[in-house]
Order: sequence, then C-alpha cells, then structure tokens
Amino acid sequence: MVYNWLINSLSRLARQHCYLCGEGNHSQPDTGFCQACRLDLPKISPACNQCGTHVPSTFQHHEASSAPVIRCGPCLTQPPSFDRVIASFAYAEPIKQLIGQFKYQRQLAIGELFAHTLSETILSTTTRVEAILPVPLHPSRLRQRGFNQALELARPLAKSLSLPLLLDPIIRQKNTIEQSSLSAKERRRNLKKAFTIRQTIPYKAIAIVDDVMTTGSTVEELSVLLKLNGVDYVEVWCIARAHGGSA
Repeated sequence: MVYNWLINSLSRLARQHCYLCGEGNHSQPDTGFCQACRLDLPKISPACNQCGTHVPSTFQHHEASSAPVIRCGPCLTQPPSFDRVIASFAYAEPIKQLIGQFKYQRQLAIGELFAHTLSETILSTTTRVEAILPVPLHPSRLRQRGFNQALELARPLAKSLSLPLLLDPIIRQKNTIEQSSLSAKERRRNLKKAFTIRQTIPYKAIAIVDDVMTTGSTVEELSVLLKLNGVDYVEVWCIARAHGGSA
C-alpha cells in the first residue's frame, strides 16, 4: 500500500511539470511532457514493420497490401522470430537519459509515464495480442536492481489495454552479463538458453515488453521459445528502438 501511494504521488507531481523543460504541463498532463517538448521527442519514421528499425527511403521494400508495409533488407533475407515491433521513440536523447533515470536511478514515476505513452502508441494501431509478457529478470539481478523495469512498464499497460499479464510461464534461468556492454555477436551468445518455459501458455498471440530494443537478441531468444511452445504470433512493445537491424 505504501509503495502504491508513493508511486501515485510521484506520478501526480511529475505530471504537473514537463520532465524536460520544467514548465507547467497543462496541455499534455498525462504524458510528463509539455506540447512543445513532446513534438521534439525522437521518433522512428519510416520504420520497418517487422523489426522496428529506421529504414532510409532508398532501402525500403514495399509489399503489396491495402496498407503500406515497409520491410528492411535484413528482415527480408533473414527475418527474426518475432513478427512486429511497436516502439514509441527512437533510442536517442533525451529519451535515452530518461530511460537511464528510470532503470538505474529507480525513478519509477518516469516508467509509469512511459507506459502511458507506449499505451497511446499501441492504441493508435491495430494489434491481435492476447496477453503481455514482461522480459524476465534473473533473481540475483532483481535483488540487485530492486525492480524489473519491464514489469513496471507491463503492469500499467495490461491495465490500460485490459490484457492478461504473464508473470510465471517463463523464467530467466541464466544470470547473463549486462547486454549493454557486449557486441551484437556477444549478446546472442550471452542469451543462449537464458530463458526456460515452465508453464503452458494458453494464448496464441503474445506481446513481449521491455524498455529498450537494441540488437533484438533478448526478444529473439524469447520469441523462439514462445513459438516452440505453441505461440503463433509475437509482438515486441518497447519505449525505444535503437538504430540497427534485428540480428
């Protein structure tokens, strides 16, 4: 109860002023950003419809469809196991700094505001997702950090979108090295067999939730595991997508 009260109090305080310029935040009170700063936040456009990375116009491939579908070269030649990425922002300043404050300085109110923005992004499109899976943390990493940033995003998302939250089916059995310190090849090796499934998942379409997607190694490993265990469709929902392919 004390935890919920503290988070709600901090969130109300945060919504009164813009996180970036500090001005009174009256036009967009639920986002944490004033209208001017919100318009300046880094976006990914145009983006690959599968991996979510920015696709320059000269490298775009448009598929025959009633709605425009853009795919990047890597997704055409070696598509990832997940089917779609939805990200609110590009992983650039000032979003990068705010995510760092949320993740490493325990400013959980920022996470709640990001969840609200991500919910808006998801609702602006069409999705067939039936349940939400936050990326699991290893118990030792959870004790060290004190919270799972993916779960802090997934909880308000599940509530606002009226979707079940999956907390038990998949666990992180391997205490991996922090991904941010590794190359793309090292990340893939680091995450090999990092997760295990321990319960049947009664849904066919799952959204994996995380704070940032960089190379996509984490969500790729989870997507493979999900699809080997009866899931047909996987989306990735994240605050920010870093520039680069899905490998």
